[in-house]
Amino acid sequence: MDVHNWDLPSPYILKVSVSGEHLDRLQHVNNTEYLRWLEEVGWHHITDLGASWEVWKQAERAMATHVSHINYLAAAVAGDFLRVGTWLVKCDGLRATRRFQIIRDSDGATLLRAEIQYVCIDIKTGQPRRMPPSMLKPHRKAIIWSESQLQALPLVE
Repeated sequence: MDVHNWDLPSPYILKVSVSGEHLDRLQHVNNTEYLRWLEEVGWHHITDLGASWEVWKQAERAMATHVSHINYLAAAVAGDFLRVGTWLVKCDGLRATRRFQIIRDSDGATLLRAEIQYVCIDIKTGQPRRMPPSMLKPHRKAIIWSESQLQALPLVE
C-alpha cells in the first residue's frame, strides 16, 4: 500500500534511487534527469496499458511533446529514494495530457509537479494524425476522473 500524498488516486509509479550520476554541479539531481524519469514512467505506464513502442511503430504514430509545465519544488540528492508517479488525465484521440508528481520517500515531500501535453503525429511526416483504436483504447482506459476533479488539483503552471 502506498501511503504517499499523491495529488490523484492510483498513480502509476516508477521507483528511482538517486546516485552520483544523476547530480549536477550543485550536487542536486540535474533537471535533465527529472525529464528522463518523466519520459520513462510514461513509457512504462502506456506499455503496461497495452500500447508498447512496437504498437506505435506498427501504426506509424508517435506522441510528440507539445507543451511542458514543470514546477521544481525541492531538490533531490544522492541517496534519496524517489517515487515518480504519473496519470493520463485527458485524451481526445489527437491530444493527450499526462500529469506527474515526484515524491521523496524519506519525508514524503513533493519535489516536482508537471503536466505535459502531447500530440499524436505520423512518424513519417511529423504531421498531426489521430490515434488508431489500438492506441486510443489504452489511453482512455487509464482516465478515471472528471474535468471537475482535475480543477481541484494543485496548479502546474
